[in-house]
Amino acid sequence: MVQVLENINNPVEIEDVFFSTTDDQGRIELSNDVFIRLSKYTGEKLRGAPHNIIRHPDMPAGVFALMWHTLKEGRPFAGYVRNKAADGSPYDVLATVTPLPNGGYLSVRIRPVTDTVEKAFGLYDSLKEQEVADKRAKAQVAADSMERIPAALGLASYAQFMHRIMPIEVARREEMLRAAGKEATYEGSLAEIYYQLDSLMNKQEQVSKIIEELSETQAELAKESGVSKSIAAKMEGLGLDQVTSMLVFSPLRAWVNMHGIVDSYLQELQTLCADLVEVSHETRFTVALARLHAAQAMTFHANPASSGGSATEALAMLAAALQADIHALSDQLNLFQRCTKRLSSRSASVVRIMEPVHELLAEWAKDADATIVTQELIDEVAEAISSADTAMQNMTLLSQTLLDAPAYDAEELDHMSALVREVR
Repeated sequence: MVQVLENINNPVEIEDVFFSTTDDQGRIELSNDVFIRLSKYTGEKLRGAPHNIIRHPDMPAGVFALMWHTLKEGRPFAGYVRNKAADGSPYDVLATVTPLPNGGYLSVRIRPVTDTVEKAFGLYDSLKEQEVADKRAKAQVAADSMERIPAALGLASYAQFMHRIMPIEVARREEMLRAAGKEATYEGSLAEIYYQLDSLMNKQEQVSKIIEELSETQAELAKESGVSKSIAAKMEGLGLDQVTSMLVFSPLRAWVNMHGIVDSYLQELQTLCADLVEVSHETRFTVALARLHAAQAMTFHANPASSGGSATEALAMLAAALQADIHALSDQLNLFQRCTKRLSSRSASVVRIMEPVHELLAEWAKDADATIVTQELIDEVAEAISSADTAMQNMTLLSQTLLDAPAYDAEELDHMSALVREVR
């Protein structure tokens, strides 16, 4: 049973950072002093051994199938993992694995510090039981187990899960290090990269809040469509003759017809917002991963002996991983910028379509004869228009704020890339 080690003495300390690299087949090439100490293998024993030498039997095969699936797509992986030391004792980590540009993989691992690990290990229990009970070929069992993981986590994909947990885990770990007085201080180009990444994370967190507010505003605006349809049904229920109905309700019919056009725009806005949410999460994931890579590189630079072998080789691998992180950030932030421009354009289109009809309806609500229409219906229209107008104003403001937000700075990324090239 995958019981969380938090309450039974997980030997991984908050300041511990594991480092290792493997070849394309997963055979260990480099390992740092933390990995050697906690795995309880010698560096010589680890070098050339398959990385699954530390695999714990409690871990479901589906997790590793998912990891390899992600890596083979050229994307980094992050997940909670139970490992087994040479003496059989367990230790829990949040593991990250990054494909290296010239082949092989680099892994940096830390102690899990949030409650999410309990949810993950609870899921692992269930998956492991299902895998043990399944008598089919191991590869098929692992593949099916892999497919069940996102749904069990309540998300559309595992990528959404790891994009959410990494920034939270890294931020919480840094808070705990500061609180314990264990936060390291560094100087030089690596430190500059680290603090620039911190600045980028802060910007992304501000942007994320804007997107969240924008999503709520658009959801409020979308409610108007349902209200217009409800009022259309009530119009028909008043039993007015055709001429009177045409005279009294022509503005309301224009309102209903407008939604036949604008609803597709509102749907696109909701989709764009959802896309921006995921791009923002992925960007923060990449920033958090880059911060781990930079922190490990700073440790090796300050204390070469901690690399467990060749600090020069280890630093070169970390520099390659950092360049891959920066390249990914550039792609993600470019995509974010394109989505933001599209969202701003669509928001403006929605306002241009809706504003004239709303002005017409506002006049209608002031002049409508309550003896013919009913005061309840007039009030319902007035309230819907007032709420939608407020939502439109907020949407316009937030869309422009998002467009102006300092989330993307190509020069900053170019500068970080140049600093990485100085790493020795």
